[in-house]
Amino acid sequence: KTKEDIQKLLESIRPDSEIALQNREGTPEALKYTLLEHQKLGLSWMKSMEEGDNKGGILADDMGLGKTIQAIALIVSRPSTDPERKPTLIIAPVALVQQWKREIERMVRPGKHQLSIWVLHGDKRLTTFRELKRYDVVLTTFGTLAAELKRKQKYEELEERDVNLARKALDSLPLLGRRCKWYRVIADEAQCIKNRNAKAALACCQLNTTYRWCMTGTPMMNNVEELHSLIKFLRIRPYCNIETFNRDFTRPLKSSPAMREKAMLQLQVLLKAILLRRTKSSEIDGKPILQLPPKVSERVHAVFSEEEQEFYNALEARSQNEVNRYLQQGVGRNYSNILVLLLRLRQACCHPHLIKDFTTEVNAAEEGMDLIANAKAFSAEVVARLKDNTELECPICIDAVENPVIFFPCGHGTCAECFSRISDPEMALRSGRDDGGEVKCPNCRAKVNPKKITDHQSSKRAKGKGKAKNKKSLAELKKDAQKNKKSKLKYLRRLEKTWMSSAKIEKAMEILRDVYHREGNEKTIIFSQFTSLLDLLEIPIARQGWDYRRYDGSMRPADRNTSVMDFTDNEDCRIMLVSLKAGNAGLNLVAASQVIIFDPFWNPYVEEQAVDRAHRIGQVRPVQIHRIVVKDTVEDRILELQDKKRELVEGALDEKASSNLSRLGARELAFLFSTVERKKNVCVLHDDSESDSRNCLSTPRSHRPIPYLIRYLPAT
Repeated sequence: KTKEDIQKLLESIRPDSEIALQNREGTPEALKYTLLEHQKLGLSWMKSMEEGDNKGGILADDMGLGKTIQAIALIVSRPSTDPERKPTLIIAPVALVQQWKREIERMVRPGKHQLSIWVLHGDKRLTTFRELKRYDVVLTTFGTLAAELKRKQKYEELEERDVNLARKALDSLPLLGRRCKWYRVIADEAQCIKNRNAKAALACCQLNTTYRWCMTGTPMMNNVEELHSLIKFLRIRPYCNIETFNRDFTRPLKSSPAMREKAMLQLQVLLKAILLRRTKSSEIDGKPILQLPPKVSERVHAVFSEEEQEFYNALEARSQNEVNRYLQQGVGRNYSNILVLLLRLRQACCHPHLIKDFTTEVNAAEEGMDLIANAKAFSAEVVARLKDNTELECPICIDAVENPVIFFPCGHGTCAECFSRISDPEMALRSGRDDGGEVKCPNCRAKVNPKKITDHQSSKRAKGKGKAKNKKSLAELKKDAQKNKKSKLKYLRRLEKTWMSSAKIEKAMEILRDVYHREGNEKTIIFSQFTSLLDLLEIPIARQGWDYRRYDGSMRPADRNTSVMDFTDNEDCRIMLVSLKAGNAGLNLVAASQVIIFDPFWNPYVEEQAVDRAHRIGQVRPVQIHRIVVKDTVEDRILELQDKKRELVEGALDEKASSNLSRLGARELAFLFSTVERKKNVCVLHDDSESDSRNCLSTPRSHRPIPYLIRYLPAT
């Protein structure tokens, strides 16, 4: 049976390049806009996949190539003829649901071709599939689907006690009910179901549908196991079976070079059979899909001053001792604490003030979970959950958070910048969310009062640990600066008074001076993850007399829009300071041809999305990217680690992939803390578990061991 399934899979390979021009689908009559050539080719491929044995596949085109319009073209080209199995169900992240609705309404001709749409999300929910099946398209979110799976499981447990009541409840479920029959299911941003054990992934697999599609620029993240969840949803035999998948791919790819090579070839064949991916550099009929100017990237090394080097060395030594202790206790329960230590090292590479003035002690995150219990407004259940939870990661940007914003009454949280974005109603609408002005928790979708929040530091003050200082720290002044102009002015005066440069700031200014002296009035965007760093950058830029604009999540939407317009239209304004989280997607900044990435992010593709703000349709100049890093620090190791994580993904897809990197493993954590020796790109661990960790400090940094680490690391 397995051999037959594999043979069918091989027969289903239809390379898009082999579809002759005359045999490609034209633009469907129902669409207002003419499809580009690669989109016509994509529609032809999608129709052939539905007509074949696979009944669907993975559309993995690069960002900006029009996956949405290709999916809409498929919907209008192959409508259902069965009134009992009529709707196409589109599952997407909450931020994209309203965007899907607008795009369908904008792209499809009115009248006889118009598609009826229902959004199944939030409070406006129909209760039964009987009502939903009247629509052509039903839009919902992964969270809504996961929540329904939980209800379904409860109803199934109820069957043991009351069969009739349970069956009635199960039949009433609008997505997963026994009577739900979908014509087509499209999982947009399908990387959201990369974890096959997550509720959303399990729920997707339970949908009763004829055709199944995954749409994602990230079909694989950083390991091949994540691909299985998509294959399971698509029901691609025999590899939807986890044992078969592990036997042919997962285990061989971790084995000898010969077995890895064979497994990689097999994986490429599998993906060729079920996946279509084009990038901006792909060609069709001998011509590039898009005609864009070249993009050149360089890694620029900044050199610490003597004082900065001493500061970094001391912080790294302290961090290594902390990591020793955490690893002895177990990586899992201390994962977020280790991430905060890494955050400190990343900040120290940018500017010592990010540690000295804008943060609390390194162990603040460790104490934070106990401090939360003193926020008396939380229920006992929430307090218990917060005590048990050691994850100090923002669920939106997936970065380490030292002092997260905590919501009432649910007790979930995000980083401060992501909170300012979700709590801004205008920004919510622009992002595709339409919650009627309500702010909702990104974790549980509970209503949140943006004026009733807390954080770890506030909880600490509530408990009475330490008296308030007469002189506020820069961090406190920065927080107050959001309240009014007077507070902001006070913060800026203090910042100006205490300001000092850093190696990275000097390197950035050197690049800016070089750009300013060139002909052509080129403009520059500077991206950083840290808004406090952008504050520090403003001072030397202003002292130089250069006109600049700012764009970050703390600004009002109107101010952000004004900044973009000024930067685009004002010839004298040649610098834009942008927060990476606020500006890595959705912005059009083709006025700039120079991009400075001030600090590397865990996920290199977030940086590439940021660069794409300038390198996109409309750009007429070559784009130059300057990535500033400090040698022999955590930054160099982050970049090396990212390069290694790319290898498997790019090898399998044979195209550049965009991804959200998953959690770092113990070996990778050791690598980032410079506790492994790098020889020819092979990690060699020094097993010195008998030695006392204090002796590490007298050992050369490249040879310092972490005791206890070996037992936590998988075999090479």
